Amino acid sequence: MASRIHMQVYEDTILYKDEHTYEPIKTVNMVKKDNNVIRTWKQWFIIFILMLVVSLMFSGIGLIVTYFTLHSNLERKIEQLEGRITELEELLYVSPEQYNVTRLSQKVGFTSCGGEIASGSRIKFTSLTSSHGINVASSYREGKFSPKKAGFYLVLSNILSSSQDGYYIRKNGIEIARAWSHFSDSSRTPRYSAPLSAFIQLSVYDVITIEGTSADFSSCLTIVQL
Repeated sequence: MASRIHMQVYEDTILYKDEHTYEPIKTVNMVKKDNNVIRTWKQWFIIFILMLVVSLMFSGIGLIVTYFTLHSNLERKIEQLEGRITELEELLYVSPEQYNVTRLSQKVGFTSCGGEIASGSRIKFTSLTSSHGINVASSYREGKFSPKKAGFYLVLSNILSSSQDGYYIRKNGIEIARAWSHFSDSSRTPRYSAPLSAFIQLSVYDVITIEGTSADFSSCLTIVQL
């Protein structure tokens, strides 16, 4: 009996303290809010992971591009270095006279005539007249010359055409030399000639072109490694 009275008094002090009724504490909404908070943090975590993955992908692409660029430049340097090492070895083991003969025999060059437009303003010379130490079929295609050996080259071209215009020597699309055609003394058909020449340092992957609006079959191109 005493315990019942004590429990009743305890309940009264909770529910009727200072003659005010207090509502029981509700925890349902807090649980929902906690769930919403947890769900929000999960979403932010997923967004962070996605951003991290995208960042890593772009970083990987950048590294791949950098690798291939450096690899291409390194190949050029290695080829140039190997050529220089070969020359030094020959200089050490042969006499000066033999070295000069060997060095001259390694030089390349060709002359080709029969000028005609290949594409756009690019002129190709289809009739090979002479060559030395070079496979013209693989080094000169459709009006584009790409050397197999790095070094210094002399480019000479004499353009003959039926119109007066400008003609160019270009290295990788960049103008190196320019000439304007001048009237010749032909009494029957008007002829214009334009002499072009340039001293150029070339790497294995460089491209030399002769460009203009037209070219007669008598036009010629000569490229010689010095």
